Parts: sequence; C-alpha cells; structure tokens
Amino acid sequence: MARTYSMTYQTIWLCVDDEGFSGSFTIIGQNQSRDISSLADFLLSADEMLDATPYSADAARPEDFREGVLASFLIRILRREHQSWQGIVRWIEGRQEQCFRSALELANLIDSAIHGDRCNRFRRMKPARRRV
Repeated sequence: MARTYSMTYQTIWLCVDDEGFSGSFTIIGQNQSRDISSLADFLLSADEMLDATPYSADAARPEDFREGVLASFLIRILRREHQSWQGIVRWIEGRQEQCFRSALELANLIDSAIHGDRCNRFRRMKPARRRV
C-alpha cells in the first residue's frame, strides 16, 4: 500500500526596513502584523505567536503582503523541534531560497541577505523555482 504524506507548515512573512533589523512580520493564518526592533525581538515574538497558530498548508503569495524597505522573506517552519525551528527561507528580492536547521542558521541567512557580501551565505543558496 502506498503512503500519502501531507505537507503542513507554519508561514511567516518578514519585512526588514533597516540594517538594525526593525520592521514587521505576519504569521499567515493569524492575519495580524507585529512590529519588531531587532532580530532577537523577531525570534522571541514569532516563537510566542507560533505557539498559538496551527500548522496549515496555506498558499501565501508575496504580492499579498507589503515589502520590507530593505528585504522581505517568506519563512516556512516545517518543524519546531529541540527548542528551535527547521524549515525553508525564501529571500524575495534575491529570488533565492535555502533550508535551515535552526533559528540561529535562519538568523545568519537573513543577516547575510541584509548586509550583502559580509557573510556571503546567500551566494550558496539555490535560485527559487518560478511558479507558473
């Protein structure tokens, strides 16, 4: 008998407005935006809001949300294990996506996109697939 798998996840739309990491994020399914002032503020606030959000197979599209002044990211949280996040981050302006195994790795990827070649991590990212 063939197995069927359903892909469910939690999705965050993140807008970064300056290099100090101020901006806002929205957890898809809650439809409420929260302002942030730092990367730590984002991680702590998002983790708290994710606790109240069920996993879903939503179809979030970038055109449904405002873009960040500096950068925008679509973050799919596939699992939250070992007190961290595992998933896929898509950098909208750079048209690239990358898997991450922890919230720290996610933070490093976002930081490298915001600060350019300083960290050079997004160069290794795969180009995002174009959806038709």
